[in-house]
Amino acid sequence: MHICYIDESGVPELNQGTTHFVLLGLSIEAWDWRQQDRAVTLVKRKFGLAEAEIHTGWMTRRYLEQEKIPNFQSLDWPARRLQAQTERNALLIKEDALKGSGAARELRKSYRKTAAYLHLTLDERRNCLKELADLIGGWGNTRLFGHSIDKSCFVGAAPTIPPREEAFAHVVSRFERYLSDMGGPQTIGLLAHDHDDTSADTNDAVDASIP
Repeated sequence: MHICYIDESGVPELNQGTTHFVLLGLSIEAWDWRQQDRAVTLVKRKFGLAEAEIHTGWMTRRYLEQEKIPNFQSLDWPARRLQAQTERNALLIKEDALKGSGAARELRKSYRKTAAYLHLTLDERRNCLKELADLIGGWGNTRLFGHSIDKSCFVGAAPTIPPREEAFAHVVSRFERYLSDMGGPQTIGLLAHDHDDTSADTNDAVDASIP
């Protein structure tokens, strides 16, 4: 059996957030997933992220509060986290005073997205991502299926098929062809979508429409 884990990047709404909407499927063989999961966890544990989700977009940005702390990289992880959080708290108070509670609330949301990585420098976060990419890229039974949609193409005219449905249909179709190439109708495939209540019903409908 092959399992295809599906996740998305960007937002599918045409006039919001990102210029592109991307859906990616990572296919592995079911018999090997426990060993591969352990290998990923070992890399994450090395960087103090054993229980954290890996979000590349949030890990690769600068955390300006870290840059305000003298000799941040020479501190141990607890000291880094404590001092960086202290800086964040001060910035939240300042944001609330200057721009109001709404702006402070949005900044607090952003901080929550990066809280798990606060003890790592930018270089360490990049190294973590590189080690994970090298590890997964070395798995011979792994395949990636992706579909990217440039939302600017729909300026002035809404698409017939919404971006999320179109991307999902293409990724599933490519996974299906891969299964067929691997062993024909006898080869079993399983889709596992990242938890998303907003898209769950829509994806079920698209899946049902694919022959």
